[in-house]
Amino acid sequence: MSEQQQLTVEQHRDKLMNHEYDGIREYDNPLPFWWVGIFIVCIIFAACYWVYYQMSGRTISAEHEEYATELAAWKKLRETILAKSIKVTPQFLAKLAASKSDMAKIKPKFIDKCKACHLPDGGGLVGPNLTDDYQLHGTDRMGLFKTIRDGKPAKGMQSWSPVFKPLDVARLAAYVANLRGTKPAKGKAPQGEKIGPYLSLKAAQKGETPAPAKGETPAPAKGETPAPAKGETPAGETPAPAPAKKGATEKTAPAPAKKG
Repeated sequence: MSEQQQLTVEQHRDKLMNHEYDGIREYDNPLPFWWVGIFIVCIIFAACYWVYYQMSGRTISAEHEEYATELAAWKKLRETILAKSIKVTPQFLAKLAASKSDMAKIKPKFIDKCKACHLPDGGGLVGPNLTDDYQLHGTDRMGLFKTIRDGKPAKGMQSWSPVFKPLDVARLAAYVANLRGTKPAKGKAPQGEKIGPYLSLKAAQKGETPAPAKGETPAPAKGETPAPAKGETPAGETPAPAPAKKGATEKTAPAPAKKG
């Protein structure tokens, strides 16, 4: 290497700065252009952000108001959608359960979405056994419908209403109810409380309602007055006087004065 070339190399060699920390020295090199560019952009963004939120009068409360407005609009939209959706009743679910065409339509969807937790035959895996006489939530098809529609996040059960149409959610509840009494290949141990039979199609056509859950009071028939609670007086009747305490003397009317 010639003397001129060696001088050029020395001029371009990294230069060490004078300071030293614990035996560590630092090169005096410029920062990469892309790093300096990002740094400048961040400074510009921070300045604009500060002006927008601190100088324009926009505050955190304004953001809360904007969120409240958007939430109100979403609730209104949800009410509109629910108003157009079907009305699910125990009678409606009983009719769906008796419909072979509805059950045939929903069966593939049950197998596709529910087999991971309940197995294709409903025997139960992570989720409960759907073929026995026990139910974790509710005592009728409506309990199944609400569980499928709203989910049970605390127990790992997601809400299926964002995935299925309202009619399919109802069909799914009816299909799950029809699994009761079937014989799975490997049934999981019972979970929940033992329940009675579901509302039959014949009873649904008559307008009957399912039997009340344990501890509930049955709803009065149309035109009937609900039975009074224990210790209450039926409406329109005068309560009987309380019995006198032991040792108490009843007040009597004074005897008429004798003539003369």
